[in-house]
Amino acid sequence: MNFSMIFAEGVDFAIEVKPDLSKESEIFRSLKQISTVKDLTKKRVGILEISKKNSEKMNETYTKIPSFIFGNKAYAKIGTLCEKIVSYYEAEKTPRIKQFDAIVINGNGILFNSRKDSYFHLSNKYDGLYFVPFGHKTLAAFLLQMNTLPLSAPRITSSVLSHYNHLPSVSMEFYKELNSRLLSLG
Repeated sequence: MNFSMIFAEGVDFAIEVKPDLSKESEIFRSLKQISTVKDLTKKRVGILEISKKNSEKMNETYTKIPSFIFGNKAYAKIGTLCEKIVSYYEAEKTPRIKQFDAIVINGNGILFNSRKDSYFHLSNKYDGLYFVPFGHKTLAAFLLQMNTLPLSAPRITSSVLSHYNHLPSVSMEFYKELNSRLLSLG
């Protein structure tokens, strides 16, 4: 067996690829993998200045690797996937800092795990899980979202993708009861 070591400071993103997210065992294995990635802490981050104007929680977020789950298939009802995720996190008592940032369902949409002081936060109205159905533009939306995140080393110039960051507004699915359970984990 070959082993390799990668320092957290050299990782821009972690992407756990699972072809089928309609199997509970695959979902749980993905969530556990992401949690182990989130255990790693960067000593240096790719932001020129972590300042006092950021909250302590946001500064902690910057020391964690942005982590995604990417799948081609999921439950027909995204709410079922959300229920499995929240149940797993409740059973494992997984705090927010160790949870995934987004789940990408290719050709369908992106399930964001949004909080204040996290990598993705639209507003306090959208704390918790929310699903954006990007449809056939899902992969492009994922790349554009990744483009907004800090890299392991500071950028010298703006990303070429920033010139193409024009996705149309779409509706979101929000899971109020599940989110209150998820938010109670911290």
